Amino acid sequence: MQAQLAQAKPDLTAARRGWGSISEDPDILGSLMLQPPLTDPDLHPAVPGRRPEVLSARLYWFNALRSRVRHGVPVTPQYTLDATDILISEHGANEYLLVVASHNDGDIDNKVIPALKNAILSVDPNVSVASTTSPLHFDDPDFFLWLVNRWFASQPAGTGVDIDAFDHVMVRDPLRYQTAIAQGVQSDRPELLTLLAKPVTVFGPGRFSITSTTLGFGCELTLAVNGDFDIAARAISFAGGSFTSIPEMRLTAVTDLIYTVLPAMKKMYEGDLGWKQGGDRAAFRTKMKVDAQTLVARI
Repeated sequence: MQAQLAQAKPDLTAARRGWGSISEDPDILGSLMLQPPLTDPDLHPAVPGRRPEVLSARLYWFNALRSRVRHGVPVTPQYTLDATDILISEHGANEYLLVVASHNDGDIDNKVIPALKNAILSVDPNVSVASTTSPLHFDDPDFFLWLVNRWFASQPAGTGVDIDAFDHVMVRDPLRYQTAIAQGVQSDRPELLTLLAKPVTVFGPGRFSITSTTLGFGCELTLAVNGDFDIAARAISFAGGSFTSIPEMRLTAVTDLIYTVLPAMKKMYEGDLGWKQGGDRAAFRTKMKVDAQTLVARI
């Protein structure tokens, strides 16, 4: 796959999208009429206990500005440069995990996946790419209610995964009204406890800070139930970590999340039978109702 992606270079003259390295300066994006660097995608070796072998690549494309006609003569088309990064790794027999650094479904479905398929069809003419499934999907928005419960109880969110802070969570009711609980998901906020007590409310996405004691890695993370996530670059930390570049640090942070932290959180959630069978969930909601009434009575 690396060899095939390396053959498909971006070309400004032909306004043709193509692949390069994620190590190039992202500040060039948005530039007018700029040919991006003709670099190759990178193959990163496996790090035992941390990540498998990973192929990284940046897909460049050119967005056409609205064409104009001047004195009846068409003006030469002009383009701005755009891009997104991808990571590919083996995930089971004849399957690969594709992680795309974009939340734009249109870019993923109409640019990334077609370009990826075109480049690797010669490797496997039967290749197919699905953007609707992912092993990082938590399957149930109940996960965020469970996560708040773990935070309030000072319990880990996964084996070797501690929650250090919980800053924000979205809440929806059956009528699709949304409430943003910002500036701290705390047990002394009666409006939050009231929402937690209601069995019809749905929680997520959420923003929280975690530490992986297994990896010595910490970050502030915004996470959605489908596995979409954002990392705050200013809040990435590594215990004793030494990196030669910012791209290397960011790559390690992302791979730590997708191969260790998020799977550990999903595994603990799915294995919490007391919660899954409903008893612990009902007890938590009842406690939130009592605590909310107690807080309101004190006001």
